Amino acid sequence: EVLRISTQYDTAYLDAKRWEHLITSYLPNLRIFDIHHDGGVQRNQLTYHDLINQFRSSFWIERDWFFAHQHDWLERLHSGGFYSTEPYRRKDFTFYWQLDKQICQSAKETNLNSVKHVYICSTKTNKNPANYFPNATELTIKHCLEKLDGLLVQTLNSIVPVRQLTKLIIKHVHIKFDQFLDVLYLTPHLHTFKSDFLSLDNIDPSAIRETDTFLHVLHTNRIKTFELRHECT
Repeated sequence: EVLRISTQYDTAYLDAKRWEHLITSYLPNLRIFDIHHDGGVQRNQLTYHDLINQFRSSFWIERDWFFAHQHDWLERLHSGGFYSTEPYRRKDFTFYWQLDKQICQSAKETNLNSVKHVYICSTKTNKNPANYFPNATELTIKHCLEKLDGLLVQTLNSIVPVRQLTKLIIKHVHIKFDQFLDVLYLTPHLHTFKSDFLSLDNIDPSAIRETDTFLHVLHTNRIKTFELRHECT
């Protein structure tokens, strides 16, 4: 009654007609069809969108099986992540900032209330993102944002409610110590912080200890797990 599949690259898994035949012939009592496919289309007469649009036929709609997809780069609209949505709600969601308002709006998932962990992947920021994750408590940022500071954290607040974050992971972003304090100031419930880079260059400990930000963080921060995966300089 339940079929869950997670796969990469093999476009045979995107053959909706083949799935329809398989389910009708061999799995007539199937109640849950939950698929997640990452990859693209190569050497195929059908485009990526031709393939995934076949999952919008009456066969799937009548069974209340619905799907969405995302691309990771504008230059790679021939590939992406294709996954089941209703009635299955995922707790993790990868958010590609620069593609937040691209050509595939109709295929995007709209009910994001179940998402607890958001992954943001991009080098560009959009001040008015279309997606909002009201119940997220964990955030992972990766792929070289220009900087992480208080302004960016405020922008992130339009995607996730920053004040309720309990876990923050930052990959491939160079963070200065004062920027780190800004982040802690705006995330009072954070108990886990992990990063690749934290720079201690050109800081004046005495001056920092006198700032309102430091004094506030000193009395409010709840960090229990602090992890640097690379180095301090």
